[in-house]
Amino acid sequence: PGNKIAEQLLLILYVSLYRFSSLRSFVLSQDFSGAKDFADLAAFNRSLQDFLRRTCALLFEAMEQQKSGSYLVKRAIDYIKQHYSEDLSLEIIAKNIYISPSYLSSLFRQNIGMTYIEYLNRFRVSMAKEIMQAEPHLKNYEIAARLGYSPKYLAQIFKQLEGVTLSDFRQMLPGELSPEKNAKNSGRN
Repeated sequence: PGNKIAEQLLLILYVSLYRFSSLRSFVLSQDFSGAKDFADLAAFNRSLQDFLRRTCALLFEAMEQQKSGSYLVKRAIDYIKQHYSEDLSLEIIAKNIYISPSYLSSLFRQNIGMTYIEYLNRFRVSMAKEIMQAEPHLKNYEIAARLGYSPKYLAQIFKQLEGVTLSDFRQMLPGELSPEKNAKNSGRN
């Protein structure tokens, strides 16, 4: 009877550990051969102990990787990409990935070589360029609204990062006419 209880407890432990690892997107690649044969309890115990040592080492390694700065910066960048049109203060992003704003700020400098706000501005300017290319009929204030900027701030940041104004960039675009070109051309007819 005592062996049956021990066997059941060990099996529950194994199943719980397996569920824990799968919920955290961690695959247990180690085979647990002891779970197949309950006839020899001593062999089962040795096999389980070996399995638990290897699995715990792998779980701790995976948890350390998730705590690493590059993982946290990737989560912050993913959040920026999904919410770039919203108010994205350093505090908001840090709160959403469960770290302090000062730690997130230092992680940005360490991992991508720029501040958080520099990254955010560069990302939003790249999105502005994509929007202007995909939808050249949009006015600057409409693009600014999509990016979470005021029109004046978008113009300032765009000029600072790209070295040209929004209008100059539009004129360099091939294909469809920009709103400014349309206005000039319609006035000539």
